[in-house]
Amino acid sequence: MIKIVIYIPSLSGGGAERVAVLIARQCVLRGHRVAIVVDSFDGPNRELVPQNVVVRELGPGSHFATLPRLRSFIRDFAPDIVYAQLGLQPLKILFATIGILSWQKVVISYHSSYDPKARLGGRLTYRMAALLTRSTGATIAVSNDIRDELVSRFKASKKRIQVVHNPVDLEWIRKQSTESLPLWLEGRRYILSVGRMVHQKDYPSLLRAFARIQGDIPHDLIILGEGPLRKNLEILIDECGLKERVHMPGYLPNPFPVYREADLFVLASSFEGFGNVLVEAMALGVPVVATSCPGGPKEILAEGKYGKLVPVGDPEALARAMLSTLSAPPNPELLKARALNFSLEKVADAYLEFFSGNHMCINFFERIKSILK
Repeated sequence: MIKIVIYIPSLSGGGAERVAVLIARQCVLRGHRVAIVVDSFDGPNRELVPQNVVVRELGPGSHFATLPRLRSFIRDFAPDIVYAQLGLQPLKILFATIGILSWQKVVISYHSSYDPKARLGGRLTYRMAALLTRSTGATIAVSNDIRDELVSRFKASKKRIQVVHNPVDLEWIRKQSTESLPLWLEGRRYILSVGRMVHQKDYPSLLRAFARIQGDIPHDLIILGEGPLRKNLEILIDECGLKERVHMPGYLPNPFPVYREADLFVLASSFEGFGNVLVEAMALGVPVVATSCPGGPKEILAEGKYGKLVPVGDPEALARAMLSTLSAPPNPELLKARALNFSLEKVADAYLEFFSGNHMCINFFERIKSILK
């Protein structure tokens, strides 16, 4: 049995937070003891946390103020491995484990490309990648693009970074998808996109692409998610004359019945970490179109084998790809088979390889200690 602490900012509705919960669940199912530490317990992913996972909320306060609480919990829980992801968490965990746990027992991960508009903590984690990748036992990147960016831009140690794609719980998705479609969608044909309303998702390009083709197809456009740019998108929808054809119902706890009935799924992002939503759509046999943005989409779609890839920020190319895919969709069984490559069970095996120490490297500080002995 391994004792594992997973440290993330919250249990919000993001894909990275869901990954942490899914990995925790798999570890518990395999007989390990797991604790999830969060700054805030808020968020829809809290519903997915198994009852036999210990959850500790650090509570309000700055990172500096909550650091003693984090250290205290780690000391009491006495983990074999600490895994940290998102924001300032990978850097903060080093301070929290000083004198308690060797940094060789710390695993960190990077779940997205560097975002200059992110909060300071998140940006620091990237700018400190050279130190973090050399001082911790293992570093995970969820796509080859993220690993390459860490190495080329932030001078991280390439040999100490392993690419492990995000897991998707395919069986759970299929079970969730059997629920009834929302009544207001019954009888509609539609194109679907899912994600937070933030600049990264580039919904303006998707709306402009849809405006180009809306006269040629019977489909509406559904965007599931919430975020700070909702008002901007509503203004653009009015400007494009799409008020009757575009629907933004917000965040749905179970979006998968909506996935199931979509004729097409579109991801128009300017950058991604991995792109879980693409795998979720493919798991249900839904055709996908995505931008060839930095991050995971190119890897998921195998450079276009499983769905069309278009340049970032090009509504005209996106519109053509959408029309083309609607007129000649790929075999749904081919998409479902591709999704199996990212199954929760397969990815959990890779994580447990790290947590069991099989991929741990002796970090820089441990190496110096051994030289001085």
